[in-house]
Amino acid sequence: MTQLAYVANRGSHNISVIDVDPASPTFNTEINLISVSGMTPLVIAVTPDTTRAYVTNNTSGDVSVIDTNPASPTFNTQIKLIPLLGIGSAPTGIVINLDGTRAYVANQMSDNLSIIDINPASPTFNTMTGTIGLTGMGPSVLKITPDGTRIYVPNINSANVSVIDINPANPTFNTQIDLINLTGSGPLDVAFTPDGNRAYVTMLNSNRVSVIDTNPASPTYNTEIMSIILTGNTPIAILITSDGTRGYVTNLFSPNVSVIDTNPASPTFNTEILLIPLSGSGHAGIAITQDRTRAYVTNAFSDNVSVIDTNPASPTYNTEIDLIEVSGTFLAGVVIILFPAPPLPLIPTECIRVQKVYDWVVLANSYRNKIAVADDCKALVDAAILAGQDITFSCIEFLSPDPSCNIVSIRRENITVGGTTVRVGVVRFVFGATVLVRIFADGAFLCDFTATVQFDQEVVLCLPEPLDEDNILCHISAFECLPTGTVLLGGMVQLDIIVCVEIQVEAEVKLEVLAKFCAPRPNNIPIPSPTPSFRCPPILFPPQCPNIFPRGN
Repeated sequence: MTQLAYVANRGSHNISVIDVDPASPTFNTEINLISVSGMTPLVIAVTPDTTRAYVTNNTSGDVSVIDTNPASPTFNTQIKLIPLLGIGSAPTGIVINLDGTRAYVANQMSDNLSIIDINPASPTFNTMTGTIGLTGMGPSVLKITPDGTRIYVPNINSANVSVIDINPANPTFNTQIDLINLTGSGPLDVAFTPDGNRAYVTMLNSNRVSVIDTNPASPTYNTEIMSIILTGNTPIAILITSDGTRGYVTNLFSPNVSVIDTNPASPTFNTEILLIPLSGSGHAGIAITQDRTRAYVTNAFSDNVSVIDTNPASPTYNTEIDLIEVSGTFLAGVVIILFPAPPLPLIPTECIRVQKVYDWVVLANSYRNKIAVADDCKALVDAAILAGQDITFSCIEFLSPDPSCNIVSIRRENITVGGTTVRVGVVRFVFGATVLVRIFADGAFLCDFTATVQFDQEVVLCLPEPLDEDNILCHISAFECLPTGTVLLGGMVQLDIIVCVEIQVEAEVKLEVLAKFCAPRPNNIPIPSPTPSFRCPPILFPPQCPNIFPRGN
């Protein structure tokens, strides 16, 4: 595989291409210089398929698009210039979402983010489609969380970090959802641990790195939990190794790179453990190779690139092993591209056979039943009434035999939901339960008998043909029986039954899916006020595995 590093030369308005493939005869030399029509290229982001690089042009207020597809006739040339907010907006950082459809650009002087459509299949491909306002000031080198749901934007002029929701499934999509205050001043760059639980932010003006808890399941979520003091001067860029054990921080005004221990199992966790001396000056951007064996640091003031051995098994580990001269000036951001692109870390594709839930509804309702008093009990009741005694009764629920839930009929109907006509099944259920009725005369027990109560209800369900009653599961999870008064004329008692029902429509299907926890659909059936002692049982979900699914998916 070929590996190339792309370096933004902000002073000469071009991009240096360095061969960083150890198997190549031109290893660690500049092999190309790409001209861009924008002014002051600063930060580079690459699409997941590695076919395009997007470069922010800080002075001209636009983004250059570089063709990075080796099979293309325009390989390593600028193929597009995307206007943003114009001169003076000062675009700095840029990130690309995980599916490669959108780029987000931080505009440092206008305190917002530009959104660029970078989906080649879209009619607005390679154009700015919107902006996101920020409450922080001076957004700089933004980054996306490992799960792809949020962007963290350090605001260099207001000592805080804006959090942007970029999950299209959320109602807060593409808006700022939080603002995190930090210790010190001048937050510039941010990097995440591979598990997404912590973010490290360089504090340009205070020689610190702030640590933010970015685990949504944590009680200190989105707060600064630590501030690491550095001996290096003016920290600029930071990267965390893919094993999550080390952070490398470039120091602009000291001739070194700080190394932070980011391994929670280490006794030196979250401290600076090493300063790596470098021979260049003005250390700015940093990138690391796919195999984690070398880091490349751009030197803004000396127009070269330092190479650090980052292989723990090497005898020259954490030392500068090369210095690469480039023809560009005032170097800034750097990225490393592996060709062809490595496969995305997806769950292996497998075909599985499962029960798919087409519909799921939980409802509670009350029903009134008139029950005939049993003959042997009725005679006692009649005699007590003739004697002038006060007759009262109670009822007790039996859970054995289980309450029944039977389907009587199904009819297909077209109904309108949200302006769309859909085909549904209108299912009539008959619910049944056994109760014990106890009758009292002047408060003293007189007799008792068992009775079966029944009640019916129609429920609208998603029941696509050819699904039928064999695909409907109905379960009465709880019920309560309440007497409504005295014995009625004709030897009848009147009972109110409160019932809690869960209904699902299921069918066996073959799927390739990532599972997410779901909940019953909302229903508009009014729920009666239960007695103080009665509550429908809660719907319980199995516990999650936080180490595997830290985002609750």
